[in-house]
Amino acid sequence: MAIKKLTKAEIQKLKDLQSNNRALVQELGQISLAQINLDKRSANAQTFLTNLRQEEDKVSSDLQSKYGSGNINLETGEIEVDEVESTGSEAVDLPNLDTGNDEE
Repeated sequence: MAIKKLTKAEIQKLKDLQSNNRALVQELGQISLAQINLDKRSANAQTFLTNLRQEEDKVSSDLQSKYGSGNINLETGEIEVDEVESTGSEAVDLPNLDTGNDEE
């Protein structure tokens, strides 16, 4: 078996490739860690959003039960309530009944 020797330039080129390879692996690892952190932050934000929406719905429902539907001015604390004319009883949809005689 014959032994041949690489030139200094060839050795340097191989060392540079090896160094670049290590740097790339390190960069990919850092990107993966950053992605994990972003995923965790995103999940936390989504949970916060869900809780926020539930709280909004509860406050809205509580206020609507107490004051009725309307518009709230947060600067003055006043609520302009939508007034609904009352007929004295709740309106009810009745079924359409056929009053004709089918007996002949």
